[in-house]
Amino acid sequence: MIFGRKKKSAEKADEIEEALEQDVDLDADETGSDDVEDADPDDVDADDSESDEADAWREFDLSKDWRADGPFDIDEVDLVDDEANRLDLGSLIITPIPGSELRLQMSEPKKEIVSALMISGQSAMEISVFAAPRTPGMWADVRAELIEQTTSTGGVAECAEGPFGTELRRRMRVQLPDGKTGIQPSRMWVAEGPRWFLRGILFGPTSVSEEWDDDLVGPFFDAFSDLIVRRGEDPRPSGEVLALHVPDELKEQAAAQQLAAQQEAAKKDETKDDGPIGEGGVMGVARQG
Repeated sequence: MIFGRKKKSAEKADEIEEALEQDVDLDADETGSDDVEDADPDDVDADDSESDEADAWREFDLSKDWRADGPFDIDEVDLVDDEANRLDLGSLIITPIPGSELRLQMSEPKKEIVSALMISGQSAMEISVFAAPRTPGMWADVRAELIEQTTSTGGVAECAEGPFGTELRRRMRVQLPDGKTGIQPSRMWVAEGPRWFLRGILFGPTSVSEEWDDDLVGPFFDAFSDLIVRRGEDPRPSGEVLALHVPDELKEQAAAQQLAAQQEAAKKDETKDDGPIGEGGVMGVARQG
């Protein structure tokens, strides 16, 4: 089965816009004046507005089948005689962007590969998959926690209509190598499938774009749409990461790259850099298409 370029729908969902445009009118006679007598009116209005907005986005998540064109569950596809250039990482089957680089990040405590970073040009997408409940709705709860974490540290978080439902856009305060404070923008796409929760975070120029089917963001949109999740049947607690596995072909490529790097380092008498991504081991493999 070959998955081609997906195009966003020409019609946007109007429900969320209507819900967000409604003003919140707090009537003391309806809510009970005793409950709000000592409350700051501004705080009450803000809290009620935030709750109403969160409910509207939750409804938007459930307003349609956002996975009609992917990402897919392994039971929803037929890969027999499949001609696409796919990479089987166990819990995830990835179709890399042609010419992109793929890096796998390992969690040091458990020595598990917890995410894949697909790099193309100046942009990147970090992909992770987690166990989830049978019923949808986990994204709304996770989103609320992320928004609270972001704003509590001085960042900005906002929801937007995305190609897979509600998209979370954040601008996080981060410390730069020189000790100064900088801003890191990101866009988060989420897809919920049969007992799994798939997350893709865009960084770089794609994170500040509002499109998803143009030449800049389109390849990442395609790559996320073409993801296939293999959750397995084992019971797992919600939120537990579904670890990835390195296929033999990647091990061979990584070993060849490491040997070449060691030989080059020996010539220059320099120490090889392990990579720039966070904590834990990182394996980088170039994917040419």
